[in-house]
Amino acid sequence: MFHGIILCGFSIVEGSMRVYRVLLCLLLVAGTWEVIRSDVLGILKGVTAIKQDTTEHGSSDVDVQASGDADVTRKEEEIKTLPQKAEKPALHPIDFEDGFAKVAKGAMSSVVGVAVAVIEKSSHLDGSPGIFRSPFDDLFREFFGGEFPDFPQRREKPRRANALGSGFIIKVTPEWAYIVTNNHVVEKASKVVITLSDKTELPAEIYATDPRTDIAVLKVSLVDKELQNKVNPLEWGNSDAIEEGNFVIAIGNPFGLGSTVTHGIVSAKSRNVQLGRTSMSMIEDFIQHSAPINMGNSGGCLLNIQGEVIGINNAIFSTSGGNIGIGFAIPSNVARMTVEQLIKHKRTYRGWLGAEVHQVNGEQATSIKIPDSTPDKSKIYGAFVSKVVPGGPAEKAGVKVNDVIIEVGGKKISEKNSLQVAIGTAAIGSNIKVIVWRQKSNGNWGEVALSVKIGDFESASEGGNLDAKDKDGKNGDAKSEATVDTLGVTVANLPEQYKSRYGSDVNVIVVSVDESKSNSFYGSLFREGDAIIIADNKKVTSVSQFVKIMDNVAKRDDKKPVPFVIERGGSRMIIATTLYFEEPSEKKAG
Repeated sequence: MFHGIILCGFSIVEGSMRVYRVLLCLLLVAGTWEVIRSDVLGILKGVTAIKQDTTEHGSSDVDVQASGDADVTRKEEEIKTLPQKAEKPALHPIDFEDGFAKVAKGAMSSVVGVAVAVIEKSSHLDGSPGIFRSPFDDLFREFFGGEFPDFPQRREKPRRANALGSGFIIKVTPEWAYIVTNNHVVEKASKVVITLSDKTELPAEIYATDPRTDIAVLKVSLVDKELQNKVNPLEWGNSDAIEEGNFVIAIGNPFGLGSTVTHGIVSAKSRNVQLGRTSMSMIEDFIQHSAPINMGNSGGCLLNIQGEVIGINNAIFSTSGGNIGIGFAIPSNVARMTVEQLIKHKRTYRGWLGAEVHQVNGEQATSIKIPDSTPDKSKIYGAFVSKVVPGGPAEKAGVKVNDVIIEVGGKKISEKNSLQVAIGTAAIGSNIKVIVWRQKSNGNWGEVALSVKIGDFESASEGGNLDAKDKDGKNGDAKSEATVDTLGVTVANLPEQYKSRYGSDVNVIVVSVDESKSNSFYGSLFREGDAIIIADNKKVTSVSQFVKIMDNVAKRDDKKPVPFVIERGGSRMIIATTLYFEEPSEKKAG
């Protein structure tokens, strides 16, 4: 009985499942039909639309009509009212089969080779073949030259040397073609010859130069009317519009081979690289790119894929002297302003602040709590004022040494807006708002707003007022060199020409060491060429300040070692030395 009930229950369940399956199949069929029906109606309506469109324009072989129900029509009307997203066109489409052939073809006739002849003086000994020259010749001549009149004397003999670079035509008039190149290519030239893409050689005149941007303008005569068909100027592009990853094309004259085209991408923007420049340089935001360039490419153009000049190739970073994919170009937005002024006036008109500054990185900015700063050492957050020219615009406005300039004309001083460019591009004689970050008497830092009247850099340069010197030619009462006997060293302010060899915060270096004067038991721990960055936990900014630090140390009674942070051979280290070592006195026999 019980078993019969169980089987009956299973039969009922099984029957119910059959019914469920049947209903499910019917629903699926109905849904499929509705989808098919909707698709068919859509296709028919599309065909009808095609017929109507083609009928309006003349002829059609289509004679199909379809009508849908009210729901379908309403749905289509709703879809038509929805905002339609326009298709985004491809930016700068590239035909990878042709590559950059069109850009290269259009620019090749505008790029020239620049050959430079330099007359140098070489040293030689009269009566002595060069192969027998010795490093001791000068020493022997100094001590024995008077006693031995027949001793060979060293004389200066002119020697001709050649150098190669690149350039590009930027302006053409009926009489002249103006060519842009680097100043370092032609700065020592006695003669310049340019070579066009068709191998035509033409003598060129150095028309105007600007060492601050390392740009020079050459001028070539077009008296021969046939030449006018061979020279085509390039157009400037907007260097601010490029982004990392954009394609770039470099055209130049590497190793004197002739016009050569290479390509790469923008690797980075706003690169701050010293490249042997002084603090007077206007360029602190180079374009770094991967287009292969080598010796001879200096002064050549860097183009975007529209064929516009967005940079002037200026230098490479290399461990071997050859290309390793790291090249630097002067941005066109800085170069264009310079070139236009040089062509029009044969000189530049740039603003002058009258202060020597050094960049502040993110870590330094964070330590003194500059607003919006982050500990990113690769970026610039403000400019530290190390010197102020007496009577210059900065001093008149109230800028002080140890201030950090953080804003000029409403723009933050950062890796994309250097102080040199912000001041250099400001109108001469205009009043501009400058915000400095200054340490107050209570030790806290805060903003101070000043108004600076921009001076004329060229006029200040011609008048010899660029350096922070007083009327007697001395840098105030500051010492440029001093001997610290307790350390056994002589220190000096870092010369301008050597600043590229050290970090941006280096101001004082060791120029000589005297072991006999050091009070340390181990002798002097310093070496010639060491840069002294911190002494007794205080930042060293000048020789005078360093001497004061050591004088204060000498007044202390404690015998604790004095810590120093130095830079040696490109590396920084901490050393400590005891300055009060005394020899033990001999005990007398009792």
